[in-house]
Amino acid sequence: MELIQQLAAAFLQVFEGICDLREGQIGAREFEERVWDIIMGLGQDVEQIALEEQDKYLLEHPEKRQGWSVQRGPEEKTIMSLFGPVTYQRRYYYNKETKEHLHLVDALAGISPHQWQTPALQARHIAHATHESYTQAARDCGNLVTRQTVGNTIKKIPIDSGLPVKEAATKRRVETLYIEADEDHVALQRRKDGKKSLQAPLIYVHEGKGKRGELLNRFYLTGQEEADELWLKVLDYIDEHYDLKAIKKIFLSGDGAAWIRTGLSIIPGSIFVLDRFHLKKYATAAINKKTHPELFSELWQALQDCDRKEVKKILEAAEKVAESENRRRAVQKCRTYVQHNWDGIASYKNYREEIVGCSAEPHVSHVLSARMSSRPMAWSIGGAGRMAQLRVMEANGFSVREHYATLLSSRERGKLSCAPETIRAQRTLAAKYFDRLQAHLPALDGSRNSLTMVLKSLAFPA
Repeated sequence: MELIQQLAAAFLQVFEGICDLREGQIGAREFEERVWDIIMGLGQDVEQIALEEQDKYLLEHPEKRQGWSVQRGPEEKTIMSLFGPVTYQRRYYYNKETKEHLHLVDALAGISPHQWQTPALQARHIAHATHESYTQAARDCGNLVTRQTVGNTIKKIPIDSGLPVKEAATKRRVETLYIEADEDHVALQRRKDGKKSLQAPLIYVHEGKGKRGELLNRFYLTGQEEADELWLKVLDYIDEHYDLKAIKKIFLSGDGAAWIRTGLSIIPGSIFVLDRFHLKKYATAAINKKTHPELFSELWQALQDCDRKEVKKILEAAEKVAESENRRRAVQKCRTYVQHNWDGIASYKNYREEIVGCSAEPHVSHVLSARMSSRPMAWSIGGAGRMAQLRVMEANGFSVREHYATLLSSRERGKLSCAPETIRAQRTLAAKYFDRLQAHLPALDGSRNSLTMVLKSLAFPA
């Protein structure tokens, strides 16, 4: 009955605000703030009543708490919710068989002994922090918590839960599959070991390009494990979603880094394709296009033709005409890079019709760098790893907020539930109360004003 009265009171307060607005007693800003306060206050009251009523129900129905006996209470607890602080009373129980001590209502609601935020509020922090700084995320959550709290929430995300993956009804059958990989370099907070940056890898699997250039059935993966373990995750994904026997070729594209090449030994039958974006960077660093345009064109054409001897000859010439020591070292680096990745260069000639190019650099920029390294910021190792997971999860089409709200709520020990007959009785009582409220609101018999007009239109619609 108390909850019904709270709802009715809030309903009347909102309509009084509407009337004051229509009569010009308050402005739009004041009206919005008043409604906000009413709704937030109602939310706090509802949460308090729901928890305390459940605690009372457990006390009065021992069969619902078999093995648990009351030790003390009721005791007060305050927890921060989406509506603000909620203070409620609950009892402390003891189980003789398991030797456990618990506030049963807290356990049922997924609230640990020292927890001061609800799972719903934590999930909202995580969702906002996926796009914004911790400071802005705290503001967008109504300043209910501090930026430090948002950061701590991120760091406590259970990383062993892994990335969510949509289950495949049937394994897809394709003849060609594409894998592209690159990494973001994330600045770290000051550490005792002197480590200044962290490599955040990004791998994505797709089936080629559609008519508009979009990657078909794209799926991203990331992780902080060793390279071979990360590639095993990629192989698991492919095995779970594709018929491996039907696949004839798997092209693995990247810049030739050692961790990317590790995938060639784990993904069966994979063919390495060197990312031309990085190849061109090395070529541009080796030969100044402004001072030696013809030499640069010859080098790039030789690379396109996969003419190894010609490439070697041009780089030797470039080293002789290098205008500085830095340029000479760049030529040597280019030579080494080309030698180590010649198989990836040759792939463009051997599989010219099947290769769709590599767009790993812009994908890393959009998925990871936009939040983690495009602005001056420094991360902890745990925070960076978890943020990469959050960004990848969202890029795969999952709701970060819904996923972690479900995950955090999984700690609930059962459900906050009452006997069906109790629920039916409450619903019957609520229906009668609101019928009576609609037909006999005291304001309806008062003087004629904006409030009575609004309420009459609700109680007696035309």
